Amino acid sequence: MRVTCRSIAASTIVEPVRHPAPREPRRSALCRCAPHLLGVAATCAATLLATPSAKAAGPLSAPAEPSSTRWYGEQTLIADGASLAVFGLGASTRSLSGFMAVGAIGYALAAPAVHLGHGRVGTAFLDLGQRLAIPGLFGLGGALVACQGGNSTGESFCGLTGFALGLGVGVPAAIAIDAALLAREEVPATPAHTMMLAPMVSHTGGGLGVIGTF
Repeated sequence: MRVTCRSIAASTIVEPVRHPAPREPRRSALCRCAPHLLGVAATCAATLLATPSAKAAGPLSAPAEPSSTRWYGEQTLIADGASLAVFGLGASTRSLSGFMAVGAIGYALAAPAVHLGHGRVGTAFLDLGQRLAIPGLFGLGGALVACQGGNSTGESFCGLTGFALGLGVGVPAAIAIDAALLAREEVPATPAHTMMLAPMVSHTGGGLGVIGTF
């Protein structure tokens, strides 16, 4: 601090010389925007970490939606069980012989109707075809085997007996194929939910926030 001396009369007065206080340098626009930029960068980085990485696909190929397989074979088995029960009731009681026709129609059409209820028209027709073809092939094979030795036993209906035995094998086979292989449909997979904490920075301060996919 400098001092100056003035001589007034016989006394000396010492007066301090005041210098202006240094001005605080102005903050540049980049410095003022730095907290906002840091907040945006932190949020984007946390979002990228929270989102599952997708598999790389070709530039022209659309990403395939994830899907899973659901089995509804219990519905076809219930339909077949009811049809066979009606057929057996008609076969065991002469007065209810008409139930055999109802059970046979139910065997052929009930399970394909279940596929139609799930919106699978092609599978319904495929099921109807295999329900008629497989028992028919087994029945034909049984008739040929039963009559292969000729009519040596005096039985005039060897072919009918063999055909019935073949149906007894072919019908359960068709039911099993339907329930095990055909009664499956693809359903969209449920998207996974992710959540995590991410740092948040702004011009007023900072803290933690919750981000994720829902």
